[in-house]
Amino acid sequence: MNAIPKTCCSPAAQTAAGDLSAVTDGNLVIDHQSRILMVDAPGTALLRRAPGSLAGQALTDCLTPDSAERLRLALARCAEAVPVAGLWLTPAGASEADRLQANLTAAHLDTGSGLKPVACLRLHRPVTNESLSEQISALRARQMQLFDQTPTAAIVCRNAVIGYANRRAVALFGASAVESLVGMNCHDLVAPECRPALDGHIAQALAGEPEVPMVQLTINRLDGSQRQAEIVLATLPGFGEDLTLALLHDVSRHNGERLELERSRAELRSLSGSLVEAREEERRRIARELHDDLGQRLSWMKMELSDIAEHGSRPATRARMAAMLELLDETMASLRRISADMRPLMLDDLGLNAAVEWLGREASRRMGIEVTTSLGEIEPSVDDRTATTVYRIVQEALTNIGRHARATDARIIIEQLDRELVLTVQDNGVGFPDSAVRKEGSFGLMGIRERAILLGGRFAVDNPPGGGGRLRVWLPLSGDAHTAPLAA
Repeated sequence: MNAIPKTCCSPAAQTAAGDLSAVTDGNLVIDHQSRILMVDAPGTALLRRAPGSLAGQALTDCLTPDSAERLRLALARCAEAVPVAGLWLTPAGASEADRLQANLTAAHLDTGSGLKPVACLRLHRPVTNESLSEQISALRARQMQLFDQTPTAAIVCRNAVIGYANRRAVALFGASAVESLVGMNCHDLVAPECRPALDGHIAQALAGEPEVPMVQLTINRLDGSQRQAEIVLATLPGFGEDLTLALLHDVSRHNGERLELERSRAELRSLSGSLVEAREEERRRIARELHDDLGQRLSWMKMELSDIAEHGSRPATRARMAAMLELLDETMASLRRISADMRPLMLDDLGLNAAVEWLGREASRRMGIEVTTSLGEIEPSVDDRTATTVYRIVQEALTNIGRHARATDARIIIEQLDRELVLTVQDNGVGFPDSAVRKEGSFGLMGIRERAILLGGRFAVDNPPGGGGRLRVWLPLSGDAHTAPLAA
């Protein structure tokens, strides 16, 4: 229907006219001789006429004689600005059972050359008990179809008793038909240990809480098997306070994949721990051989050369001997450095504190920064595995500071808090970026994290107030560690 031209009429008439295309009832604009000036599609359908066939026709010609007469009388009253409501009109060729109800309101149509008095007519089909029942039945059928086509399992319960279940729910619970679930109590379909959680979930929904959290439960299938499902509950408005809708999502496969991933990750960490321990043991063996065997041989060579140089008579021989002794000293220094890098013997001989202090001094000498240690007066009571882990973490942390931090000062703190050994390495450099641990191609901090996790510990990096970066590791003391068993 074309837009209605501007009218000049009362507020009630303007409301009746309005944008006639926006309502579902039939709407017409007629003059006082019943000639149709405008009509929308629903109005054309209610009058049982073809689209576009009514414009310019008299509305009385489209009605039964009795209805046409009633319309003329109503138009006469409308011409006197008296609204007419409850007017019954029967389209021509229709029975009284198909009659329409109409309301008439006076208005004025702006034709461009002046205002023309018109009447706005609204038609609608009256609702009978029979038609209302049909509409309710059709609505219920559509609702059931919607529930049944929902891709998520859905059940409707009253007082925890199932009254409806869609086909997804039938499949989830392993039932043969909907009737197998209807009438069952929800508690019978949930594992006993999960029933308190279900009751709390139902109580929250019935209390009208706006956001009821999702809960994961173990459900019992009718074939005796079990599945893991996420369930969310909500009350159905307009159906009583005790009617709830439950939506269920089967997460058994997802949980199985997650557990398999966790097992695989634990196995990889166990393998990594085995490799780390094997490498540390090999380092310990090589470092000991370098120190005890090769070191002793070099010391003996030095003594022999010193004796020859002392008793040699020729100046040229003494000069060559002095150069050889100097080269031998450098070789022994390199040997000690290589041995210490592989495995500091003082870690085994003098303990963790002495090894960390030596590591700090060496880092200060090599990197040209001030490294201070705060280790406490009492040697930490840790096993060899934990001591090696702490030493390697400190070693990697100092290397990271030298490469990236641009710091001038670093501090190493080892303390025992409750039943944990806490290691802190802090510097005054540029700090850690947000993605420091997961930086592509960088494995230093990742290796520290994995070493801590292998011993059942925790790891964190941050940038404390005042600047710089801080690395902290918490390791359980002997007897409290929960590490994964080593792979066979």
